[in-house]
Amino acid sequence: SSRRRHTRYIGDWSSDVCSSDLKFSWNDVNRIKNKFNIPIILKGIATEEDAKICVDEGIDVIYISNHGGRQLDYGIGGADLIQSISKVVKSKSKIFFDGGVSRGTDVVKAIALGADCVGIGRLQCYAAATNGRNGLNKMIDILQHEILVCMRLLGVNNLNDLNENYIIKDNFLLKSVPMRVRLVIDKAAA
Repeated sequence: SSRRRHTRYIGDWSSDVCSSDLKFSWNDVNRIKNKFNIPIILKGIATEEDAKICVDEGIDVIYISNHGGRQLDYGIGGADLIQSISKVVKSKSKIFFDGGVSRGTDVVKAIALGADCVGIGRLQCYAAATNGRNGLNKMIDILQHEILVCMRLLGVNNLNDLNENYIIKDNFLLKSVPMRVRLVIDKAAA
């Protein structure tokens, strides 16, 4: 029956995925680098140690991603890794990031923490599902507006001027608040 074939397929797939025979190693990365004269983007980097290996191996782009959190439910979120990986990489590779981006402020925070590029996967899927091409265009307009408003509120004219000093990590509720606003909040709380 159709149901049995589907179940068997899933069973075969899951046993293949869990098999120790499925491996992708640095030898494979080097084989690809040697065969093709293209920039190498390695997605799924989730530790400082892996980022250091990427730099040592000459990877052009380190793509921080936990693949939507589907593989490891309680893994570290990519946004929590940007700053530490950025310090390890020290501009030797570009840093791309995706994961949970739903507003322009999320883009600004990721860039301030050290990302060179920010992916908006689910956001574009939602926009396209809502209204096709027009939805995508509207989403880009809204995202651009939110980024510009956030930059103005931070007193920044260029994305390149952003850095970790614009992010407050010691208080969850105050993330991405300009320092002058934080001082007012701190005084009001005292």
